[in-house]
Amino acid sequence: MGLANTIQKAAKTAFKAIGDIPLVCTYTSKGARTYTAATGAITSTDTAYTLLKILFEDYTAKEIMDSGGVILKTDQKASIPNLNLTPTPKRTDFITDSASKKWTIEDVMLDAARALWVFQVRRST
Repeated sequence: MGLANTIQKAAKTAFKAIGDIPLVCTYTSKGARTYTAATGAITSTDTAYTLLKILFEDYTAKEIMDSGGVILKTDQKASIPNLNLTPTPKRTDFITDSASKKWTIEDVMLDAARALWVFQVRRST
């Protein structure tokens, strides 16, 4: 077992240890989109992954200022252990938190140890 694997397992254990601070969420992975010419409808087959604990946090004023307008004051960081998420995240996916708030994924990052996915999320209207 390599160091990266040990760090990934430690991140997963840490999320369990911090108890109810992370929110229980549903992660929805958007499937391939298809267009039906006859109806003009666009459909996709989405897959929902439920009961995932995701840690939300605010961006700092410096991060917002340095982003050049890419990060809004209302955006959040959402972190989840890599080992807790089955699909490879993408910008078209979204998260629904325990208060039924929907967050769209604006950016996807994986830390250097490949232990945590960190998303820039924005509240959907």
